[in-house]
Amino acid sequence: MEAAQKSRVSRHWYNLDSPVLNAIVAGICVLGLLGSLLLFRNDFNRSRQRLAEQPVGTVSWKTGGVVRLFSGHKLYDRLSVHAQVYNGDIVSAPESSGVRINCTNGEVLELDENTAVRVLYLDQAISEIELIRGNISVLSDRFSVEVFPGGDSGLKDSGLRVHLNPKTRSSLRITENSQVEINVFQGTASISSAAETRRLAAGECLAAGSDGTFLDIPLISMISPRSGLRILTGSREKKPLEFIWRGVNKLGGGNPPSCRGGMS
Repeated sequence: MEAAQKSRVSRHWYNLDSPVLNAIVAGICVLGLLGSLLLFRNDFNRSRQRLAEQPVGTVSWKTGGVVRLFSGHKLYDRLSVHAQVYNGDIVSAPESSGVRINCTNGEVLELDENTAVRVLYLDQAISEIELIRGNISVLSDRFSVEVFPGGDSGLKDSGLRVHLNPKTRSSLRITENSQVEINVFQGTASISSAAETRRLAAGECLAAGSDGTFLDIPLISMISPRSGLRILTGSREKKPLEFIWRGVNKLGGGNPPSCRGGMS
């Protein structure tokens, strides 16, 4: 009687010597092995594709812990000077850091701290830069460059696109209240949204809201303010202005201060 009971107990699937349990463990191991091989194959193919792909830019200057996310990857790696940037890469500059990228066709892209962009580069065509957050400076060269806000900035549905003509230097910043500020320091640019389109020349700037509408009172950009500077208005009332002083711009010269106010 005891032998028969022991035999029935030993045939339960959860016993260590049960063939069912052994088959389940073997199946899990085979599935894990196949999954690992599949991930290795995909990563190997991406690595081969990246080796065959031509870089679209090179890091010429950087400070702090700037990182880059390869297109199609999930892990960031640190960028160093002379590191290469590829089409679709996301470059992120955290606090107290910055980076300058020289692109293949001569464009120069600079990221301030707390800034992230996605580079969508097309050879001998209009290249695109997705501004995910923060503040960037762009200098176009032979070809036009388009910049548009994206990421989690709340501006995806605004339809805002900034078209920088050749030889144009501009800066774009996403503010904390989900607005975009555009400054043109050299050349010309066209700004279009779901609501309207405007053209900016050197020394002009503009702000747009999250719905794509432009502010009624444009920003004022001073290219080279000097001592004794005066700003005239159409009335005797005092007009408070908010100045935003920026650091040194590596693209050449200091970033001009911008201000907001009821200037006429």
